[in-house]
Parts: sequence; structure tokens; C-alpha cells
Amino acid sequence: MVLISGIAEEHGEVLDRLGEAAHLRQSGRVFSDTPSAIRYARNLALADPLPA
Repeated sequence: MVLISGIAEEHGEVLDRLGEAAHLRQSGRVFSDTPSAIRYARNLALADPLPA
């Protein structure tokens, strides 16, 4: 899974041209800051741990 935080404007433009920005934004994987992205990732890991 890809999570992105703190996208600079020029990087957002590249993602738009690649056609990935809309998908990432719609799936809630773009965060304004890294701590928010980390919190999201931790919640995912705790909710659905990998099998042992």
C-alpha cells in the first residue's frame, strides 16, 4: 500500500500527469503531514495483522 504525505505542489502535478493522484486521494492515502500517515499505517497494521 502506498501512503503519501507532504506532497510538494510540483510532485502533486507529476502524480496528476501519471494518473495516480485521483486514486490516492479518493482512497484516503494522501496526508498533509507524515505523523498523520504514520498514524494511519499503524491503525491499519493493528486492525489487520499479518499472519504468523
